Amino acid sequence: MKDRLTQLLEKKKISPAEFADMIGVQRSNVSHILNGRNNPGFSFIQKVLESFPDLNPRWLIMGEGDIFGQLGTDSIARNTAIHTNEDLNKAKSTIVPDLFTTDQKSVNESVIPPKQSQPSDVSMLRSEPAAYYHTAVTKPDQKTIVRTMIFYDDNTFDDFSPAKKL
Repeated sequence: MKDRLTQLLEKKKISPAEFADMIGVQRSNVSHILNGRNNPGFSFIQKVLESFPDLNPRWLIMGEGDIFGQLGTDSIARNTAIHTNEDLNKAKSTIVPDLFTTDQKSVNESVIPPKQSQPSDVSMLRSEPAAYYHTAVTKPDQKTIVRTMIFYDDNTFDDFSPAKKL
């Protein structure tokens, strides 16, 4: 990649600093790439291709083809002009339903009336509330404090030990 960028600079007769300014990156980025320290990232390649629309992207990325070869802007423009006005008018006249367009008939058929929920057994409605059970929480073994230390900001401390219970 660095060799192809060097070839591009030679063909365009620009310095690495001018190249960096043209594509909108820091000069050190171009220097590191040309010296082999870093590999160019996607955004760098994208900026190069945007700044040089006549550059063959296949050549830049993979080294295949001519530097300003077949995949430049002229061939891209020719390939994108596939559809004629007649094709566009035909496409506009064909109505393609989308997610939000619905047929009124299908809406009316698809509406299902909600079911009336009626209790099947009246005795279930009048049942007594569930009984509440009270469970006692047992305390785990009691832990006792053995020692407490307090540290002060002047690097002193106090040590407290509680008196033992008899």
